[in-house]
Amino acid sequence: MDRWQHFHTLGNWLRRYREVASVGGLVYALWQRRQWKRAAEEACAAVRAGRFMEQCSFLLVNVDGLKKGANMASTVSVQTLFTRTLKSLMFDNENMVDRVSRASERATPGAPLLELGSDAWLVMANLNAHLMEACCSYGHVAAACGTPVNVVEFIYGLVNDRTTTSRQQLRVYVIRDCWHVRNGLS
Repeated sequence: MDRWQHFHTLGNWLRRYREVASVGGLVYALWQRRQWKRAAEEACAAVRAGRFMEQCSFLLVNVDGLKKGANMASTVSVQTLFTRTLKSLMFDNENMVDRVSRASERATPGAPLLELGSDAWLVMANLNAHLMEACCSYGHVAAACGTPVNVVEFIYGLVNDRTTTSRQQLRVYVIRDCWHVRNGLS
């Protein structure tokens, strides 16, 4: 077999590869599209069933804004710290997602805080881990660089917000612990 025959054989192989590769790419694209569609359908079914697979917002509530006066009483400063999916908040633990979803179904407009029972510490530990990741890293870096850091305690609660008409949302309200401030412990 001379050198030209090698190039001819290689050329035939490359032509076949291009045909197979384009068909393979098309098959993969169709499969991926089907996977995305299935995931979207599952997410929609979960929302219809009252499970919160989508957004869960962490909100910082400025209680001092409520004390400004009668003309500002209707205005509350609420800043979004970050958002995550419930699944990522529970570190992809389906059992924990189900527990939080069931607790959110029991919440009412008059009692929006989720009653998690004996599992509350697990859920709160997960929420605390995300708060520590998002908020405390700045303080640790500042302290490592020699900048004075004030340690402030916050309380937080997991709430099923039923006030929005478009969808139910889980929200984590983060509020500065005023009891410690009043008693000089902060």
